[in-house]
Amino acid sequence: MDTARQVAGTRDHYDQITAGWRLILGEDLHWGVFEGTDDDLEMATERLTDLMADFAAPEGARVLDVGCGVGGPATHLAQRFGWHITGISISPVGIETAKQKAAESDVAERLDFRIGDAMDLDFAADSFDVVWAMESSHLMPDKARLVSECHRVVKPGGTVVLCDLMLEERLTRQRVFELREDLLQLQKSFGVAELDTLAGYSELFTQAGLGEIEMRDVGESVVPTIEAWEANIDAEHAELRRNFGDERVGDFLESCRILRRLYASEGWSYGIIRGRK
Repeated sequence: MDTARQVAGTRDHYDQITAGWRLILGEDLHWGVFEGTDDDLEMATERLTDLMADFAAPEGARVLDVGCGVGGPATHLAQRFGWHITGISISPVGIETAKQKAAESDVAERLDFRIGDAMDLDFAADSFDVVWAMESSHLMPDKARLVSECHRVVKPGGTVVLCDLMLEERLTRQRVFELREDLLQLQKSFGVAELDTLAGYSELFTQAGLGEIEMRDVGESVVPTIEAWEANIDAEHAELRRNFGDERVGDFLESCRILRRLYASEGWSYGIIRGRK
């Protein structure tokens, strides 16, 4: 699949699933870091956001949120740190939802959401203190271009910080072939994705000119997210059937079962990485 078609497919996919995903994944639309059995999904997703923020910058920063979803993490960051955040996404539905949420918040003046392509950023060089890519890079067909663009628009001394689903080791072609049915099933729920390793992202950061690279693997801590999603499906099943349809709900439940298996046996993980310009 060529890059333009993949980007268009990702945009259309997320336009279609946003309403249903908010019921399953919560307003942050990403995985969470769980520390105890009493954690709920909202606590865990905010903890992941805060962990990523600890890698990033001090209060008052100007931040570009690459792949901002429906604006949940951006709103949290603006409230907690006083950051001024520009969020971009290729999904019109996501951006409109984020704008509505921002208008209803107490930090609307610090939030700006717009359509944008992370691999071709419409910003001048050295524009932001932090470039933040939260769980969006796995959907980017050209990760080297993504990291290069993030490096271009961050200020000297600024930070590029990224978190996402990752692999402990890259899959061989043979293993991809063996897992093809599982991967195609995941594609139905999550779109066309390609995972890399923390070491792979570190190479991309270095090649783009970023230094002082720090990494953290939180793979074991994110696995309970899957159970939380399944619980939300049980709790919101009637509404999901109306918004999502029986087929999509069934596909997502099957994807949860596959993810649990992959985390247990295939070396799937979750990582956070940052570098400075």
